[in-house]
Amino acid sequence: MPIFFFAIDNGRYSTTDPKGLEFRNEEEAFREAVQAITEMAVDEVPDGNDRTFRIVVLNAHKQSLFECELNFKARRLSPD
Repeated sequence: MPIFFFAIDNGRYSTTDPKGLEFRNEEEAFREAVQAITEMAVDEVPDGNDRTFRIVVLNAHKQSLFECELNFKARRLSPD
């Protein structure tokens, strides 16, 4: 099975999995990245007003294939 690497940035730190993960195909790796970024956002609720979560999926040659990005923004709204 093909190996894919996930480069993760949670707004506080960035890392790339050095071993990689095996998936049957690119579509399966993409679905896993989408699931992972939503879980990351839930598990790491922002402690400020702005935060960006990002995952880039790379192939075995470390070429970028997909990018998932989730932006959190919290703003107080002034009454009219």
